[in-house]
Amino acid sequence: MQVLELYFKSPKQLIMTILLNKVKSIFSEKNATRQLVITVASRQAKNNALQIKMNRAATWEEFTGDIAGFDYVEGFEYEIMVSKHKSANQFSLERVLTQTRKNSDFNS
Repeated sequence: MQVLELYFKSPKQLIMTILLNKVKSIFSEKNATRQLVITVASRQAKNNALQIKMNRAATWEEFTGDIAGFDYVEGFEYEIMVSKHKSANQFSLERVLTQTRKNSDFNS
């Protein structure tokens, strides 16, 4: 306890520091991002939604959201790394892993 007394001038300062660190931790976890690998099909669905596979899944799904920084060109299948915000369904392009000219196989 003497070490804490040397560093903190009072128990109140110690408690405030602990609480502040906990709040910072909660805030950073809530707004943290995680990286995902997404495969984007070479053509869109009839409703112009992108067809994607998340983390190399077996089945395609429609994606109507936006991937900030990604410029889709029809006729190419992409494998991209994106960051996903936990607080919202927002994606940002980290990098294009592959871009292959092909006709992706999915039912539209």
